[in-house]
Amino acid sequence: MENTTFNTVYKNILPYQAINMINDISTYTVLLDVRRSDEYNAGHIKGAVNLPLSRILTDCRRLLPDTKQEIIVYCHSGQRSKTACIQLSNIGYTNVYDLGGIIDWPFEVVIS
Repeated sequence: MENTTFNTVYKNILPYQAINMINDISTYTVLLDVRRSDEYNAGHIKGAVNLPLSRILTDCRRLLPDTKQEIIVYCHSGQRSKTACIQLSNIGYTNVYDLGGIIDWPFEVVIS
């Protein structure tokens, strides 16, 4: 499903779709956890990069220089991931996917 807000375009994806994208060795997909660091350390999806929502606009260009790269965004329940997807799309990222919340992730998580 595609969401459009003003000039914002991103796609919602389900966990099984995300795991297929992450495991596809023909492409490099960034898994972006937009929760606070303490939440990330309590449990995150393996391979995820932590960039709290409060730092998306200031740090994303440094951490994610390729605006065409596939980026899967998640948070705890889906609110922050949606906001992050809108922000990333609005500043030019073109392959943004909203996974929603880790609470709906049926696969294993890693504790830091």
